[in-house]
Amino acid sequence: MEYCERLGNGFWAEPINALTNAAFVVAAVLLFCRSRRQAKAMHWDIYALMFLLACIGVGSFLWHTFATPWTELADKLPIFAFMFLYLFSCMVRALHVSWYWSLSCLAVFVFLNVAVKQWLPADLLNGSIMYLPALLALLLLLGLASFWQRLSGAKMMLGVTGLFCISVTFRSVDQFVCDSFPLGTHFLWHLLNALMLYWLMKVLSQSVQIAKN
Repeated sequence: MEYCERLGNGFWAEPINALTNAAFVVAAVLLFCRSRRQAKAMHWDIYALMFLLACIGVGSFLWHTFATPWTELADKLPIFAFMFLYLFSCMVRALHVSWYWSLSCLAVFVFLNVAVKQWLPADLLNGSIMYLPALLALLLLLGLASFWQRLSGAKMMLGVTGLFCISVTFRSVDQFVCDSFPLGTHFLWHLLNALMLYWLMKVLSQSVQIAKN
């Protein structure tokens, strides 16, 4: 997939797309520092999600600079690993769903990701179609279930879902705005997603702390 900003084949062919990935690393560092200030031990998966959040930024930076098949893999793997682990952690830690049902829902989520890749055109919505299962998971499972469980972060979870819709829109229209805005809109996908993932992690961390108390 080509990006509107890409000017050639050099390392800095997408300078803004590359540099805005620092937002993911900043979000991960802020979350880690916040957990340390609270002086409370977190579950291993919470720390793993923070690490994956930083890896998303590093992997995407490599993809927008080197643009090779292996850097594309470095870009996608942390994203999907974060989605799968977050979905599982949120169900088990925050929603108190049993491991059996959590794994079952995760299996359905994996199936949806495979189905989208197999049944829908890969270039649909400028490639953003692959994030449809994540959007459904946020809206139907996490958002609605959070309201049902009356979690303190329920409203924020639905707000995050709206933010994700906006960020996907910016990712999808990148190619369509090239003539009027040569910089493109993909960099906004990075910035909004970093904010969205920070909020998601904050909701999960707060829910876990409330459950402990």
